[in-house]
Amino acid sequence: MNLENRIRVAFVPLKSTFIGLPRALLFNMLFRDSYGGKIILRIDDTDGLRAQPERLKIVFDTLHWLGINWNEGPDIGGEYEPYIQSERKSSYLKATEHLIKKNRAYRCFCNQSANSHGCLRDCKKYSQNEIDNRLSEGQQYCVRYCINNEIESYFDLIHGEIHKELKDISDPVIVRTDGTPTFHLATAVDEGALRITHIIRGVDHIESVFIQQQIMKDLGIKLPQYAHFSIYESEGENIYADNLKGKYDVESLRREGFLGRAVVNFLITSGYMPKGVEDCTLFEYNDFLTSFDLKNFSQSNQFYDFERLISINRKWIRHLPEEQYLSEVEQYFKFVDYSFHVPVQLRLVLKNHIDTLGDLIRKISVLYDQSETMVQVIQNEIGSERVVLKKIYDECVKCSHWTQEDLKSVIVKSAIDFGKKRCYEVFRIALTYKEPFGSILEIAECLGREITISKLSKILELE
Repeated sequence: MNLENRIRVAFVPLKSTFIGLPRALLFNMLFRDSYGGKIILRIDDTDGLRAQPERLKIVFDTLHWLGINWNEGPDIGGEYEPYIQSERKSSYLKATEHLIKKNRAYRCFCNQSANSHGCLRDCKKYSQNEIDNRLSEGQQYCVRYCINNEIESYFDLIHGEIHKELKDISDPVIVRTDGTPTFHLATAVDEGALRITHIIRGVDHIESVFIQQQIMKDLGIKLPQYAHFSIYESEGENIYADNLKGKYDVESLRREGFLGRAVVNFLITSGYMPKGVEDCTLFEYNDFLTSFDLKNFSQSNQFYDFERLISINRKWIRHLPEEQYLSEVEQYFKFVDYSFHVPVQLRLVLKNHIDTLGDLIRKISVLYDQSETMVQVIQNEIGSERVVLKKIYDECVKCSHWTQEDLKSVIVKSAIDFGKKRCYEVFRIALTYKEPFGSILEIAECLGREITISKLSKILELE
């Protein structure tokens, strides 16, 4: 165990907590908890997306719900705070001046954005007198870093040795015209300021290392070790689109009623799988610690299989002991502010018939819904079978006790005229419409005599 490992995770404070952040943190936690060290959580907000306290509180609460934790960060502080880049601007300006003095960066007056392809006027060749004249005229400028046109390399803990020839790369902007630093400069400076030793992140950043390494060398910063894990891919979908937030946004997954342990199970096994283990196995976080090895990471990007997440969640709901399941339900009801009284037995009856805890609320709503709209829908579905339902209703009214055996007797007596299968089907439609609920007798028992008879009465228009 190396307690000196300092493992950095950074994120941009977007409107929603997309699945990439908790997945990255989980992989970093596995490394920390296996080899020792600290996780440093940093917020990258130099591009105008300021870190709002209210937004960060939601993000941190969502991460804690998944059991994710870190050792230093904007919420808990630490030896090298601040951990929000917009609060570290002076250190970036100081580094910029250092690079300019060493002729490793230059002011570019081409009035281009940080996304432009390069300096149009070869501004790096301007004399100091020319630069001073332009500055005195108030000309806007950005600052570009002078790329060394050479072969850069580093050893990736997952992919091995990686090389890249930089001769065709334009000098990148490291300070925008408004004075804010770009990703490359801020990241390079912070790796040194926060004493970072390891960076474990998505493979989409694998080529960022080449530029950042050069900047760190020029600033005299010790280079960290890198590991780049696979990222999610989707079939033609933009995972950041608002209309897809329910699939890719962890906060939406929580509101929908996915279990935290199921989401963790899914996120880790999408890209990491212990050797000799089948994909269908249910894992707790600690199960991965027994044999964690960076070599077990897939080098191929992962398809974001939402149906697989649903399947894992369904399996976890069925797998949980009743006491744990009821605890999860209670916590979820509080989280979504659901105050409708649901009998414990009904919660248990529905346990094996839901994919998420949100399904539980939807099914409960169907069972207790006696609105005019729902009654009309059920009436249309029953149609000419109304006479069968009337017979069932009459037998229910006569039934003084309300156990499954008593309800079975109701069906048996009704079946004398209409047949058992037909009676069960009509009774099921009347109480559950078309939702799969398991045993209709068990459902009716949980609903109770009063509610069941009231619902049948409204459908038959007896009230």
